[in-house]
Amino acid sequence: MKEINNMRQNHPDLVVQDLAGMVPSHYVKTVLLMRGVNKWFMVRRYLIQLKHRWKAEIDRLYAEAQTFKEAGKMRKYHRLMGRRAQLIECRQQVRALCHSPRFVDWTGKKVKDIRLPEDFPVLPHKRWFYRHGNHRGKD
Repeated sequence: MKEINNMRQNHPDLVVQDLAGMVPSHYVKTVLLMRGVNKWFMVRRYLIQLKHRWKAEIDRLYAEAQTFKEAGKMRKYHRLMGRRAQLIECRQQVRALCHSPRFVDWTGKKVKDIRLPEDFPVLPHKRWFYRHGNHRGKD
């Protein structure tokens, strides 16, 4: 089997293919749909698209702020730079979540016990989970 980080992911049909021959495909598709797996695969794609939109908005805000700075309109410049800083914080947090490791085993834990780590920073590195050992279901 391939190393886990090199396997394709995020599509229900891949799960159906993996279980082909063991379980009827219509049953797997129904279970994935009913358990919300399809939804979360789609939500992950939306989060990635949202990160790209935020990145474009960050770049646009910077360019617009620079024109206000050159024109001496410092109030508008600072307002735009503040909005840009907020978007950068949001984007980096979502980016870190999207880059979290694939190998996460939280079987046996209650859903309410799965929490974002207390030390998760405002501006995390995209590989924050790898660097802090929170990638194998540790608390």
